[in-house]
Amino acid sequence: MTITTSPSRNEYTSSASQTVFNYTFKIYVSTDLNVYVTPVGQVANDATDITTAYTVDSGTIGDDAGGFITFTSPQTLNSLVTIVSGIPTDRTVDYQANGDFIPATVNNDIDRTVSLVKQNENLATRTIQFQESQQSASSITLPAPSAGDILLWNPTGTGFINDNGTGIAGINAAVISTAADAATATAAAATASTDATNASASAGAAAASEAAAEVDANVAANAAASIPTDFFGILSFVESDGTANSIQLIELSVGVYTLPFVKFDTTSSNIPILGL
Repeated sequence: MTITTSPSRNEYTSSASQTVFNYTFKIYVSTDLNVYVTPVGQVANDATDITTAYTVDSGTIGDDAGGFITFTSPQTLNSLVTIVSGIPTDRTVDYQANGDFIPATVNNDIDRTVSLVKQNENLATRTIQFQESQQSASSITLPAPSAGDILLWNPTGTGFINDNGTGIAGINAAVISTAADAATATAAAATASTDATNASASAGAAAASEAAAEVDANVAANAAASIPTDFFGILSFVESDGTANSIQLIELSVGVYTLPFVKFDTTSSNIPILGL
């Protein structure tokens, strides 16, 4: 029997109503697995995601290639299913002097030891580590947890220390300054918007004034039209009742037009001559 280099964990994204999932590493009893289900849209949490609501196929326990589990309830679409080797770090086989040395028992015992090594290797690959090529790297010990503090490298770069904020005072000051600058910029933008609104209103008022001036000019032009600009002459005549009268022939400017008019006397209204 051999132990392959395949990882001692399997990760899946469930399809709708899926119940069967494979594991690809050797286990020795049905309890040698840790199974986690992370519901879709949630963050992984070992404390709440771990489950025992499954059965392990008994026919594949001890198989070098692994086996499969079956959930008692179907999984929902896109749930994350994680199956990890969870072999206890103990040893129950005890060889006796002059006792039986059965190959299957010895091989299984050695396989279990290698499986434990792979299990620890899986944990090690999920931790923060120095580069293998990093020289003079020593083990790092974390300080005791301290609520509200931040982990920072110590001045010599050989370990971490708890910091209550004094080490990041410059960052805090920069954040405050940036926030103040942002507030100033927002206020300036608001002022600029107000100025633009006022300018637009002023432009509207100017346009209205210009329109009013144009109307006044038109009115003045129309008023000026009542004053003759050219005088052609006077035509005298006697009406049927014997009353003497006269007609003034004049030319008036009305807006952009110059029209001929007749005026019966100096006080009567100007009457346009149509068809001239």
